[in-house]
Amino acid sequence: MSSIRSRLKAREDDSFQEALQFLNNKQYKKALKNVDGILKKNPGHTESVALKALLLYHLKEKSEAKVYAKQAAVQGDSKPVTNHILGIYYRSVQDYQEAAIWFQKAVDNKIANFNVYKDLSCLQAQNHRYVGMVKSRLMTLEKEAGYRCNWTGLAIAHHLNKDYNAAVKTLTKFEELAKDSLSEGDLLEHSQLLLYKAIILNEAGEFQASLNALNQDEKSIFDKLKFDELKAKNLIQLGDLKAASMIYRKLLKRNPDNNSYYYLLEICLGTNVASADVRKRLYQRLAGFYPKSDPPKFIPLTFLEGDKFVEAASDYVLEQLRRGIPSAFVNVKPLYKDVNKAKALGSIVTEFFNKNHTSPTTYVWSGYYLAQHYLELGQLNEALKFANLVIEHTPTLVEPYIVKARVFKHKGEPLDAAKFMDEARKLDLQDKFINSKTTKYYLRANLINEATQTIKLFHRIDDSVDVIEGLHNTECVWFITEEAEAFYRIFKEKMALLKDGDFDADLQQEILENQGLAYKRFQAIDTIFGVFIDEQFDFHSYCPRKGTPASYIEMIRWADNLYHQPMYTRASVGICKILFNIHKKPEDLNPKGLSRQEKKRRDALSISQKSYREDDDVFGERAVEELTMDDLNTIYNRLNKQYIQVNELGFELYCRQYKVIFAAQALINLSKLTNNKHREIGHFLIKLNFDVLSSDKVPDSLKKVVKITLLKNFPETKDLLDDRSQMEAYANQKFLSSLTL
Repeated sequence: MSSIRSRLKAREDDSFQEALQFLNNKQYKKALKNVDGILKKNPGHTESVALKALLLYHLKEKSEAKVYAKQAAVQGDSKPVTNHILGIYYRSVQDYQEAAIWFQKAVDNKIANFNVYKDLSCLQAQNHRYVGMVKSRLMTLEKEAGYRCNWTGLAIAHHLNKDYNAAVKTLTKFEELAKDSLSEGDLLEHSQLLLYKAIILNEAGEFQASLNALNQDEKSIFDKLKFDELKAKNLIQLGDLKAASMIYRKLLKRNPDNNSYYYLLEICLGTNVASADVRKRLYQRLAGFYPKSDPPKFIPLTFLEGDKFVEAASDYVLEQLRRGIPSAFVNVKPLYKDVNKAKALGSIVTEFFNKNHTSPTTYVWSGYYLAQHYLELGQLNEALKFANLVIEHTPTLVEPYIVKARVFKHKGEPLDAAKFMDEARKLDLQDKFINSKTTKYYLRANLINEATQTIKLFHRIDDSVDVIEGLHNTECVWFITEEAEAFYRIFKEKMALLKDGDFDADLQQEILENQGLAYKRFQAIDTIFGVFIDEQFDFHSYCPRKGTPASYIEMIRWADNLYHQPMYTRASVGICKILFNIHKKPEDLNPKGLSRQEKKRRDALSISQKSYREDDDVFGERAVEELTMDDLNTIYNRLNKQYIQVNELGFELYCRQYKVIFAAQALINLSKLTNNKHREIGHFLIKLNFDVLSSDKVPDSLKKVVKITLLKNFPETKDLLDDRSQMEAYANQKFLSSLTL
């Protein structure tokens, strides 16, 4: 009997191994046939259950795959092969947190497959679990010490874990082992690692050691630009400013348009704390060395004052206007933070404009400059006057139409702004920038169809793919965000038309459509940024293999702040606004009750607004219904709390959940960011103190803590926290009577 069982077990194992081979060859249906055969005879074979989940996922049966994955997780928690397959399954569905758990279980259960350690280290890097990553990389190195990528991977893990000494020791050890066995093909990778070691030493504060490493390996490091920059950085930090200045002069010869080199050279020479005259003489000499470069001419304008500024600014700006450089204003725009310099620049160009009516080039570009000048100062009528003068003089020039459109945008007239931007577009139909600008202005005017037709002119996609689907496929973040905000504005406009007791089926349907489409677009931005994060995964193994650790570290640090990008913040704020102002579908709203015209419009919209081909919820009605506060908490926790808008959002979010400590912190952040001048601070104080804290959902102990916190940060409210009318009077006088944000 036992021999029969052993033969059956052997057949089962052979069939399972064959299924794994089919999986590796991407013959998923054949593999599934083997697995089903095993499970028919032995339903408790958890390795096959886990493998079936993975195969069904590859065969696009995702919901069924999820069921089998859960079944395998319950039955095979202690089986290493099951753990490994489940780890691969969750990695395939891009649930990297869960995948790491199962790979770790496979390791804990003594799996024989060595590749698990490599996969686990990549998952730990993706999840920022750097302590565990060090252990996994160390195990990989112990098994395969002859491969450079394993040494590099361990050094990277130590570096990310901020164990700089261990990272340097790892790299140094491999250098010693490989010293006499490097082939010509290894030299470039070796060069990258030598430079990487010096970078780690610099980050660790070991500036002399970093400098010594650079000097020792100078001939072996091929990237001379990064070599010189790092060497100069070390020299500055060691106080050897003369040697550093020589390197920056060398770097300026290589790239005289790099602003940072000039500022760093000044630090080396000590002129950054010298008088304006000394600094001016330095830049005059540098301008003589690099006559075609802009920085030595512009930088003096940032520190000169009075008549000296006027003289230097005249030379700088008027030369560009005589040559007909369209970016003359953009080049000096940073100086407009200083009111006196802005006034002086306006006077210089106005005088030049009045004296040069006879020269077409100088007249046009100085007029164009003045239009932008007055727009920057907020003098919209003057800006419009100069834009019209330039258009009247040269009606085929695109730039003044753009300024004119911007003037109407600032006047709060988006329809006129879009009209003039489209006039600019028609003057140059080959210009992609002006096409995109027109699209954006159409969206700001809530003209979504016109925007779609405009961007379609430059969005070259397959004829079978609609423009909206194509823009989602190409991850056109700016368009999707602007369109989402347009849908949200239309939603708010339609909501304002609702009347109590008056049921309009067509209007209700339009409200739900615009609400859902706005959410779908905002959600698409969240998905796209999630893809950006997920796309790091392949680089965790690729970069150590290719010997580019420094670039890899830069990528990791960039991704750490990815969710702080303004576009993601705008989308996140939009999602929260939708939940805060959500319009529930009326129970008696029936699509059959819509007018014929409304049905026709809805059908056309359902085709044109599909964000992807298999979209069965085009208007996002189901997606909006599934939106919860937990979703908002997840999104909010990713955002940069240094944005004013984010703290406004956080206050509202936490008040709705009665998380009063966090709500108070958001209010305090808002006060600090705006120097206590935000116009809503008074309203927020009243809401938190009298509406939220009065709720039974807030424990008395927390109420006391919050009141103490408010008194500490808003001491002027000491005698007002118990009297709502006095608090309202204070808020109106303090925050609404003066010019506030």
